[in-house]
Amino acid sequence: MTDSKTPTTGEDFFPIYCNILAKKLPPRDQVTKMNLVIPDGQGGAKKAKRGGGHAIELEVVKVGPGKDPVSEEFPSKYISPGDRIVVGTMTAFSIRLNGEEFFVFDASMILGFVTQGNTNPLVE
Repeated sequence: MTDSKTPTTGEDFFPIYCNILAKKLPPRDQVTKMNLVIPDGQGGAKKAKRGGGHAIELEVVKVGPGKDPVSEEFPSKYISPGDRIVVGTMTAFSIRLNGEEFFVFDASMILGFVTQGNTNPLVE
């Protein structure tokens, strides 16, 4: 185990089956056309209300080794640590590891990927 003062990267947690461990992204400030900086204020975890639920943008830390029972594929085939994803908050379990908040959820609960430009991570 790590010291409680040492920041964790989820090294003391191993997701099983096709579960994913993810964390909130660091704050992303917005800059207006007049170069005014508007702080995020949410630690990068932007929630968007839609249809009664919320979605949150996260960064993947670890992917479980299991196979998705529906698609019969391994999530690690298309999801990697460092990927930026969007998941519903009602489908993710919040856990604290050494004082840092992480989320655990099934790979099938991912709503989509957040990429730079028009790059689709699912197309090879």
